[in-house]
Amino acid sequence: VFDEFAEGDVVINEFMYRPPAGYPRYIELFNNSGKLLNLRDWRLQRRQISTENRRIITSEDLLFHPGDYLVLTDNAAVMTDIFGNRNYVELSNYPNFTVSTADQIRLFTDRDVLADSLEYSPSVWGGNGVALERLSPVVSATLQQNWSESPNILLGTPGMPNEAAADTIPPRLLSASQFKDQGFILRFDKKLDRDSSVNLSNYSINPLLVLTKAILNHDEVILYSGTELINGLNYEIAVRGLSDIFGNVMEPVSVMVQYLEFGEAAPQQIVINEILYRRLQSGSPEFVEIYNRTDQNFDLSGWKLSDAAGSATIPPGTAIRENDYLVFTDSPVFAAESEKIIHLPGFRPLNNTGDAVVLRKDSDVPIDSVYYRASWYQNPAGISLERKDPAALSIDPANWAASSDERGSTPAEPNSRFEIDATPPEILFANLASADSVVVIFSEFVDLTASNQKKLQKVATGPSEGFNNQTFSTRFFINRSEVSILMYDPQAANRVVLDGSSVYMGEELILAAENLTDFQGNITLEANQFVAQPLSPGDLVINEIMFNPIADNRDGLPDQSEYIEIYNRRPYAISLEGIFLHDEPDEKGEITRIDAVSTLGKWIPAGGYAIFYPEPLDVPFVQSRTAVFFDLTDQLKNFAFRANRTTLSLPNAGRQVYLADSTHTTIDMVDYNPNWHNPNIIDTRGIALERINPDLDSNDPSNWGSSANVRGGTPGSKNSIYQDSRVQASKAGVFLHPNPFSPDGSGFEDTLFINYIFDEPDYLLRIRIYDRYGRLVRNLAEGKNAGFEGTVLWDGRTDRGGKNRIGIYIILVEAYNSTNGRNLIFKETAVIARQF
Repeated sequence: VFDEFAEGDVVINEFMYRPPAGYPRYIELFNNSGKLLNLRDWRLQRRQISTENRRIITSEDLLFHPGDYLVLTDNAAVMTDIFGNRNYVELSNYPNFTVSTADQIRLFTDRDVLADSLEYSPSVWGGNGVALERLSPVVSATLQQNWSESPNILLGTPGMPNEAAADTIPPRLLSASQFKDQGFILRFDKKLDRDSSVNLSNYSINPLLVLTKAILNHDEVILYSGTELINGLNYEIAVRGLSDIFGNVMEPVSVMVQYLEFGEAAPQQIVINEILYRRLQSGSPEFVEIYNRTDQNFDLSGWKLSDAAGSATIPPGTAIRENDYLVFTDSPVFAAESEKIIHLPGFRPLNNTGDAVVLRKDSDVPIDSVYYRASWYQNPAGISLERKDPAALSIDPANWAASSDERGSTPAEPNSRFEIDATPPEILFANLASADSVVVIFSEFVDLTASNQKKLQKVATGPSEGFNNQTFSTRFFINRSEVSILMYDPQAANRVVLDGSSVYMGEELILAAENLTDFQGNITLEANQFVAQPLSPGDLVINEIMFNPIADNRDGLPDQSEYIEIYNRRPYAISLEGIFLHDEPDEKGEITRIDAVSTLGKWIPAGGYAIFYPEPLDVPFVQSRTAVFFDLTDQLKNFAFRANRTTLSLPNAGRQVYLADSTHTTIDMVDYNPNWHNPNIIDTRGIALERINPDLDSNDPSNWGSSANVRGGTPGSKNSIYQDSRVQASKAGVFLHPNPFSPDGSGFEDTLFINYIFDEPDYLLRIRIYDRYGRLVRNLAEGKNAGFEGTVLWDGRTDRGGKNRIGIYIILVEAYNSTNGRNLIFKETAVIARQF
């Protein structure tokens, strides 16, 4: 006589689905009743699939006594060898449970009633090479929390009481927040018992609220209020008598929640306000700050914070108050510093080179987005990117800057770089990028949208003084001829491409823009900018070289640094995008480059100067060593190229220095030598080599000399020893300039220019200089290929580098052409004088 089975009488109590080597698989059953049961024709099944057969445990009587264990296995003999004699039943058709993916264990009675079941997931439940033991037979087998890996040395306890320790720790309240406008949501650290959780007598709220129901969702309880909640009021919620699934009862606790009325957020009402994407060090936090620009509160529960690769869900109960900040971070430690800093599980790591940051509502509506790039600002580690104006465009790089706060960031506080955008746009760069298009770069996004142009037309016909009855839209002109817009993208609105088909290269081009507005409505009535033209060899020359600077920590003076000055020989602006310095190519043609941090948008005006300088720290140009020593102003910063290094590696012994463009084409090369210095200067440390005339040979030693400036150089301005070689000549001959000249190193008329003009290009040139007694003092040229015209310089010295006396000297110029036998002889008088 056997007892009738009832639900809960027989439970799955232990199982080993992925045994270690040498172990069989098994499932342990436990009779949790006071009944004598017969398991004849009961079935053990895995997940229901089409190929799963009915797996009868036995067709014979199988007695199962109260409180007894029964172990179903695929190898009873091995089980006996490992665990000893127990109550084993070997199944020839033991189910082939999966070991790497989720599967079910189902136990059916002879009447096909489901006696017990569970679904395990290997990645969550564990059980790799060890048995899983049930913690409580009265708690559902379907709950992962009711299972734990066996601590037994034999890796399981089949046929014996389980040894996995039952949970005896009561549940703990983690947080409480409002649930929409309907009540409150309580979050606990574990799954709760349903009966105690939905019992309304276990909750009380002050000021008094009538609760209509409580709903349990795993480890959360939602309390529904039958009384209208009051905006801004603090409610104290008292909780008692709640237990977890194992019956552990929590201590009474109370928590305060402020109820807020929420608005419906629209795009740009909440903005991304600060981003720390480059950690100070490993383990330091990253974060994204948002700012609520309105006087409404917003519920962010279920919203998404995303980057280009994925998203994280904002936890339920997260709210942002009116005109307030909220910070999301990957660091729990950082989040503990303020209630406005939220640890966001699944926070996406932000890329140091650039990434998207997007805030979306639960309906997937984008509220704000930023795609920052490292080119916006080379942020040092631990320095955040701050938004300047919350009302200005998020995607405009001009609306972002590195934090200037001494802490490196301002999470949950007003930004250190906060600045209302009241500045109209400017033209930063205009480049004749090809023969038929001009690329223009602005200081910020400009509004050339059709809607804005209509708005400007309304202003033009409105009552505003100065605009009545005028055409008031954005227009562009090059050399006073209007040009059309070829390309404009509102998502990259700091750039526009204009039609350049009507302009001519090689002449000065001036771009003018009328009625230029940004997206904030700031307007520039007229803006002008030189149009930079493509770079060709010879357009620019290396004009000044400081290779032996003075740096002494004990002299009380600012330190110098190396620099190289570049001069534009052309009567028009030239683009410097992509230029760099390099040394002499080796036998394999390989070079060592010296690149500026950025050449983007860089140009040089007609007859203008630019400088390469080293500085290992990212400081403003006026704080660089070169600017401090030579007292250079911010006006030169747009023409200064910082190399992120301590020196330019210019040896004191001299070397070749190349200036090249982005295609590696050489623009100029100087093979400088310290002997080019004025030989009368004993110590040339801290004195730059200056070019006498930019139109003469870059590697003619007589075209270089020591700076005569008291500071030792003239970076960014005309050289102190510059001399103009141009003379007025109407016929062939030799012309001297200046004459007299005074080679005393003062920088004024130190060099004699021997200019010549011939009637044909095939002459070879010989130039010799004699004193008034007929003695040869200098042999300047011997067999020099003359061409039609040219210039040879005399620094007033002898062949041995010595000084000549004040007086008269004979310049004998001979030009001979061996192909036709023609010879020309010119004899001119020059005077070395003293400067008074």
